[in-house]
Amino acid sequence: MVGEKKASGVVEQQWCRIALLLASIARWRCLWLSQQQQHNNKMSRFEGVIQVHRLMRTSNFLGAVREITRLLPNVSDVRLAVQLLHLRSGCFDKLDRYHEVLVDCRRASLLDPTHADVYARRGYICNKLGWHHQAIDAFTSALNCGVPEESFLNNRYDPGSG
Repeated sequence: MVGEKKASGVVEQQWCRIALLLASIARWRCLWLSQQQQHNNKMSRFEGVIQVHRLMRTSNFLGAVREITRLLPNVSDVRLAVQLLHLRSGCFDKLDRYHEVLVDCRRASLLDPTHADVYARRGYICNKLGWHHQAIDAFTSALNCGVPEESFLNNRYDPGSG
């Protein structure tokens, strides 16, 4: 009877070791799969940004807007979100959809109040619309972010070129 208890205790210990080993393998596999999924998401976003630039280079601004709109909900990096909003606002500008430009500029400036190009684009659009006081305010905000004053002389600054 003592030998049987000792043998069953050894078997239980071996099963416990096997169970711990399997749990450890499962945990590492889950971690690895999670990292793979994060890597795939990053690659998907990276490929999406490349696709946006291709669409913009071929003047397919509506396609670029759609691609950016698809990408934005999955972006957790604030800088990337601001860049995508800035790109989309440029596309809206090319499509003469000025209200959407101003909405994207507002969203981007809320995410990063130090992003000068967002204020510059807002100033550019406000000036286009004849809203000169708002344009001055936006350009002043851009200058406060560190954009050289020469960039704005004679309204030569085109935020879509940078």
